[in-house]
Amino acid sequence: RLSFEVLDESCLHKAPLAVAEIEVEDLARKPLWRLLLCDPTWRNALYADDVDRRRGSTDCEEDVAACPPCSESSEAEGPHSVRRPCFLQVRTGTQDDEDSPLIVLESWDVGDEPCSFEHVPGFGRRRHRHAARAPVIEGFLPSLSSAAPADVASGDTGLGTSSSSTAGSPGQAHQHQHQQQQQQQRSRFDKRVMIITRGTRGDVQPYVALARGLVQQHRCEVTIATEIAWKPFIHASRHDLPSGSLHFRPSGGDTMLQTQSDLAVFALRIGQKYDVIQAAALSKSEQNFWTSEGCFFHWAREEQPDYLIFGFTVTHVAMIISEALQIPLVGFFLQPSREIEKKPDTDSIVDQITGPARELIGSQEFNAILTQLFERLPEGGLTLNAMRLSRGLSPCPAGINDEFYHYTELTLQNVPQIVPMHPVILGKHADDMRSQGMTLTDFIFLRQDSDQLDPEVAAFIRHARSERRPVVAMTFSSMPVGERKMLEAAVAVCDQCVPPAPPGRDRHRPCFIALVANQGFDCPVHDSELANDIKRLEQQRRLLVVRRGVAFGELFPQLDAVVLHGGLGVTSEAFLAGVPMIISGILLLDQRYWAGRVQELGVGPSGVYIDDLVLPLAEAEEARPQIVDL
Repeated sequence: RLSFEVLDESCLHKAPLAVAEIEVEDLARKPLWRLLLCDPTWRNALYADDVDRRRGSTDCEEDVAACPPCSESSEAEGPHSVRRPCFLQVRTGTQDDEDSPLIVLESWDVGDEPCSFEHVPGFGRRRHRHAARAPVIEGFLPSLSSAAPADVASGDTGLGTSSSSTAGSPGQAHQHQHQQQQQQQRSRFDKRVMIITRGTRGDVQPYVALARGLVQQHRCEVTIATEIAWKPFIHASRHDLPSGSLHFRPSGGDTMLQTQSDLAVFALRIGQKYDVIQAAALSKSEQNFWTSEGCFFHWAREEQPDYLIFGFTVTHVAMIISEALQIPLVGFFLQPSREIEKKPDTDSIVDQITGPARELIGSQEFNAILTQLFERLPEGGLTLNAMRLSRGLSPCPAGINDEFYHYTELTLQNVPQIVPMHPVILGKHADDMRSQGMTLTDFIFLRQDSDQLDPEVAAFIRHARSERRPVVAMTFSSMPVGERKMLEAAVAVCDQCVPPAPPGRDRHRPCFIALVANQGFDCPVHDSELANDIKRLEQQRRLLVVRRGVAFGELFPQLDAVVLHGGLGVTSEAFLAGVPMIISGILLLDQRYWAGRVQELGVGPSGVYIDDLVLPLAEAEEARPQIVDL
């Protein structure tokens, strides 16, 4: 991935003011790109308003008066002009007398209006053009010498939307060209759909599966607006779809970057046993993504979809876009509950004393009140009513009540609210969800013809079967548990588990597959006892440590048991495979819910915190980790 950093010329030693990124391979496919500019810390999108606020924010002695603020007034120009994303326009090509590729930064857009580098509002004076040699991408760019003009209909838009090079008003020319291409594209499909969502890979994957279904079964053209981290995943998921049927658009933000920060990991570990922290996290889940409202609005206005599909964490944003742009809504919710599930272990005296308080904090009514309080607090300078008013909409109802009024409004407006979960798995909760206006379907899985089990994993399982050993796997996906704890559990299972066997058969100790992708922040210490145990078991071909993604749909049916974090996607895969499971990890929010359902359905024990999973039970006769007994 190639990264462009916007620096203040007089303060080059300071941190970048903005960044833009694009996959290196993408540069070879089009000669002109518009890349979304983001802040360098959390990768949230930058808007024209942010540019003005950043004027003079550095400690350098530059004459900021020489660079006046934008003369425009976003508020005065109308509700469609506020929070306009900023883009960096990049032209790629090769020089006739040089073999090395050339990247030319021509201009950037502050909102919808292009500016030359000579005068960029908010960031001081810049050179008009900047050419940079990039030998790292040699071999990709030579094809650009005969490349055709950028084609928006192809859906390969990098971090922004492709543009055309025209004199006069590039922004207007691009918009006119895009409108023409939209009209041609629409004739190939029955409907145009936009999906907006943010979150981890597990949060985004069901929407990719939905998008593929809409394309394949209903002749829809689908655009997914989400975080740039998932762009390669989305593009890889369209290889067998009709050309131009599935597109990506950037929303800004990076959830993985946030959840893996030291502060977030600490908060998650503390919050796993304190319901008040979990209630705050649930109630603030929508507010965390308000910084993407401007991007979602921008793409919806540009694409003009027939329907807007949204997830649980962007409900208010979707309602704003729908009301302002008159686009019908469809909710697609992956969360089974709007309350905090009870802790899996409530046997201590302290838990019994605080039980009534925890029951109150976990209730749907309490979380509705807390959500409305957060909506009145500014997040990135925004409150819910500030967003609505800036789009020319009426404010939310005054006062605070004990219901989620926006979901009530969706039901009153007959907005479809789809929950991709099977009623049998939900049990008694199914009727409650139907009473709230939700339609239950079935679990949705991402399946492609190219799905295959990783060859190394497949060979490991075949070897285990040849020795008549059970095979156990553990995965926590993006939940920050840490590689060390996972491998502690793996060693314990391999060395101490002796599974039951029918009379006359040997009882072979199991083999273990540790899927540690995204868990590398807490690795075993070199030459420690744990590291030596791992090396020994790997040499015996009884432990396989995998640091890349694996197709769960191919892996789980071949397992005897699986330990997982309790997310919807991975848990439903285990249900479908019919494999016994242990829900562990940090056990936040819906992970507690699925741990409870697993126990009620008799396919596993109650949830166990990861810290407790590798410790012995207090009443156990032998001092061995709980995972061994389970």
